[in-house]
Amino acid sequence: EEDDETKENIVTTVFVGYVVLVCTFLFWTLGIYWVLISKFMPDTDYLILDAMKYDDYGFMSLVSTIIPILLLIYPNWYAMKMFRHF
Repeated sequence: EEDDETKENIVTTVFVGYVVLVCTFLFWTLGIYWVLISKFMPDTDYLILDAMKYDDYGFMSLVSTIIPILLLIYPNWYAMKMFRHF
């Protein structure tokens, strides 16, 4: 009985992992399109794609992530590395 429950937990964990992986890939692809590619594309007559093209502030999302990475995430990662090795 515990063996079946453990297998269910493993299957659920793997499924959730793949869902997170696919969502991350889609989010990254959309972000790269919005920030880099959409500015060079012709008008498409699709409201969302054209809104991405003419958005002047979308690239700021990329720039605004640099500050938290440098101030918060990198020092946290470094501190965890030092904690593990000492």
